[in-house]
Amino acid sequence: MAELKKGVIAVSSPKGGVGRSAVSCLLSLALERQGQSVLLVDLDFCIHTQDFFFGAEDRALFGLGDLLAGRQAEEVLLAVTDGGRVRLCPSVGLDGLPDPQALSALLAGLIEREGFDWVILDLPSSCTGEYAAALSHVVLMVSSTDPTALLGVQSLSQSIPDEKDAYLLINRLPLGDGQRTKQGMRPHEMIDLAQRPLIGILHEDGALSCALAGGRAGSLTGDSLVPALNVVLRLQGEQRLLFEGMRDEKRHRRSLDP
Repeated sequence: MAELKKGVIAVSSPKGGVGRSAVSCLLSLALERQGQSVLLVDLDFCIHTQDFFFGAEDRALFGLGDLLAGRQAEEVLLAVTDGGRVRLCPSVGLDGLPDPQALSALLAGLIEREGFDWVILDLPSSCTGEYAAALSHVVLMVSSTDPTALLGVQSLSQSIPDEKDAYLLINRLPLGDGQRTKQGMRPHEMIDLAQRPLIGILHEDGALSCALAGGRAGSLTGDSLVPALNVVLRLQGEQRLLFEGMRDEKRHRRSLDP
């Protein structure tokens, strides 16, 4: 597993509705909880989800398109959490995906000048595996248990170069007794299809959904961040049990039963 110091994480999936933006948001918050500074870059130019999650719609006057055009970072990047260590680059000013070389150069400059420890890229569903790999140190492929989402991740995985660190992240896994649902897939089946290692599982969380829907992501703490914290600790090389530190751990483990 990659041990990243100052790394760029691309959060990607070709299937809409699997929670790429929620995962990107949670990873940023989990890293802040570790004392890390994070640049969260919203590349989904059609939806602007991160503005909404953080209640920053009225403040997002400029965005990534303006940064690429030469506007100064202090005019664009928004502090969006109570801790102040997560800064959001909105997708304002974009009408498509930027040239990867230009974006990579911009990110490298921001890391150097602003001192970010991590960059999280919230990529749109139109993004290819090659594009995600060109921008990042590691690609997280997000999928729900919906078989169509897994087919999308399988296709994405095949387009990511073999030498690139890429992992499956299962989002919105229902908590229960482990019985197969009519439309769902079990995690071991998902790993087989994705043909990439599993980095973590995020279960359905009503409190988290309410906070995101209410634009209160910046104040999230506690149990809702533990699954994402486990993911970022694994990315940093720690041996971390899948549901370590999570409330009702036995119930979470039962959700993996074949």
